[in-house]
Amino acid sequence: MLLAFMAVAAAGFWAGATAFRPPDDPLSMAPEPIIHVVSEGTVGRSLRFTAVAEWALIPLGEMAGGGVITSVELEAGTLITAGDVVMTVNLHPVIVADGEIPMFRRLEMEKSGGDVSQLQLLLAHLGLFSGEVDGVFDASTRTAVMDWQETLGVDRTGIVEPGHIIFVPGLPMRAILDSRATVGVRLVDGASVLLGVPAAPDFWIPLAPDQSQAVPLASTVLVSYASGVWEAQTVLAEDRPDLGQLHLRLVAPDGGPVCGSMCPDWVPLGTRAFF
Repeated sequence: MLLAFMAVAAAGFWAGATAFRPPDDPLSMAPEPIIHVVSEGTVGRSLRFTAVAEWALIPLGEMAGGGVITSVELEAGTLITAGDVVMTVNLHPVIVADGEIPMFRRLEMEKSGGDVSQLQLLLAHLGLFSGEVDGVFDASTRTAVMDWQETLGVDRTGIVEPGHIIFVPGLPMRAILDSRATVGVRLVDGASVLLGVPAAPDFWIPLAPDQSQAVPLASTVLVSYASGVWEAQTVLAEDRPDLGQLHLRLVAPDGGPVCGSMCPDWVPLGTRAFF
């Protein structure tokens, strides 16, 4: 009985002590201050569109004279230089040469002009002409033409027919034949079958008129392809009323091509690629 009483007495003392203890100072029990960090930023949204890539092929010199394509010698996208054979027409090689004046007439003895000068520059480039580049088709020019024809395996006529040369300004450059220029196709006089390939393809986002405000200029764009993502940004809006679209041009953040050095692998020449 003594043990039980002591336990009760002890319990009563604890209760009494609790009842008569002065209350704690509420100020001394204030919680730790909470610090909120505020940073400046923007609120945006992510939108998904289709990006289009295409090489803006450049028409080069015209093919004079016409004829039937009998072979294609140019591999698409190859760097062409003066003297290269790009195809044969009527079994005769068609050569590219540097020059602003298109091939529009037969070049032979007693002809003169800027187109003759371009021919002389070609022959000099090939190491076949050492005379003065004066634009006069003289005996030395004729001899150089005959020697050139011998290297091509054609008749040594000393005459250059209109369809034997395509003068192209700005050689060397990468080039491709028009997709319609295949063996057996008959070319008409003045056909533009040789196309220049620019350094990089164009990338753009086509938008419908009601989407024109969805992607402002200087927006960051992520272009997904099979092996990863290219970062890009919008830089120019082009209205295309003929297509009922607005084209937002894309470039890489450094201003270069979106696909960088991988462009030839992911954007085929002569076709459009969609990302």
